[in-house]
Amino acid sequence: MKRKKKSRKLLSYLFIVLLLLTSGYLFLRSSFFDLKNIDIRCAEQDKGVYAKAVISLKGVNLFAINDKEIEDKLLAYPKVKTVSIKRKYPDTLVIFVNERRPFIALPQNNQKVAVLADDFTVIDLIDPGSIDLPVVVGLEGYSLKPGEKVSAEKLEPIKRYLQAMNSEQKKLLSTFKYDSEEGVVGYTKNGVKLIFGDDRDIQQKLIIALGLFQELGNKGKKIEYINVSFKGAPVVKYEETDRTSQQK
Repeated sequence: MKRKKKSRKLLSYLFIVLLLLTSGYLFLRSSFFDLKNIDIRCAEQDKGVYAKAVISLKGVNLFAINDKEIEDKLLAYPKVKTVSIKRKYPDTLVIFVNERRPFIALPQNNQKVAVLADDFTVIDLIDPGSIDLPVVVGLEGYSLKPGEKVSAEKLEPIKRYLQAMNSEQKKLLSTFKYDSEEGVVGYTKNGVKLIFGDDRDIQQKLIIALGLFQELGNKGKKIEYINVSFKGAPVVKYEETDRTSQQK
């Protein structure tokens, strides 16, 4: 009799546990947890684009949503760098989109300008007249598409200079290139060439070259180039003469 009572109790416990598990499973899979709201956190102008990519998720149970599928859909957009997802129960999905930002512009053969992020991924193609970014020349052989990545070999040294520049310095320098002999070269908006060389002592080179450019410009001097690529006094070549003079 005792054994029968124990068996009945055990079966009762198992039944209760099974009932609770089944009820819990059915509750979690019920329409109570169906997705009703998608909250996308990103730049305001891009929300609509990303919302369209995931709109089909509405009505799907939050526990059935595959995060990897969402990430893959959004990472297909060149501007999207990373995606993270958070669930707010019972019916909301929060998607954090970390976007690449425009960093430099690269003229192309097809009359378009490729906009690159700081990891050198092409995020857009624009018309030349709408450029409001530092322009990198000397790489015009490219015909790029959004999503493609440009080799960092010649762009990385230029990137280091751009990252070291303050807002006032960026107003003076509009164009850059990387030359195999001269290294990093910048051009002011009125066409004066500033030769920086390698990426050592970047801050010092920027201060000297741009300071000298402004000082001589205020004196009415017409400059062809300023070379600060080596230690010692910078070399300045003036347009009106062929001689190279040392400025201290």
